[in-house]
Amino acid sequence: MNIPRFSTGLVIGKFMPPHHGHKLVIATALQQAGHLTLLVCHQDDDPIEATLRSDWLRNLYPSATVAILFVTFPVTDDRAWVRATLDTLAAPPDAVFSSEDYGDRYAELLGSVHVVVDKARRQVPVSASQIRANPKAYRHYLDPIVWRYFAKKQSAQRK
Repeated sequence: MNIPRFSTGLVIGKFMPPHHGHKLVIATALQQAGHLTLLVCHQDDDPIEATLRSDWLRNLYPSATVAILFVTFPVTDDRAWVRATLDTLAAPPDAVFSSEDYGDRYAELLGSVHVVVDKARRQVPVSASQIRANPKAYRHYLDPIVWRYFAKKQSAQRK
């Protein structure tokens, strides 16, 4: 029996699109947290709608809670991120799981532990911006439900 290390965990990101790097972070969080929240960051100029990204995550990780955080503040304002997070969640998470440089400060301001997962991206060497720039080349880093979005988009562009 696997006893979670933390009662609550959080993975925050754009998930634009969710890929196997996110999958590694989320799988780690699901193993270590009794309850996991995935927080999808939304800005008005995002090329992929937050509702679609949230739907993908709900489909891929049905045991996690998925919420959207509307970013209406300067992205460099650490305290605004924490306020927005706390406005979205019922309480601060016990742990924040990420592979990002901002994770230490963000977790500290939340009063959470930061669990770093593959920060050097050796296990899954890809970024969402690489995928958006050339989806076909990075298809193997996408789950089929996410790949279908890009396949449809490419098909429509060829017409």
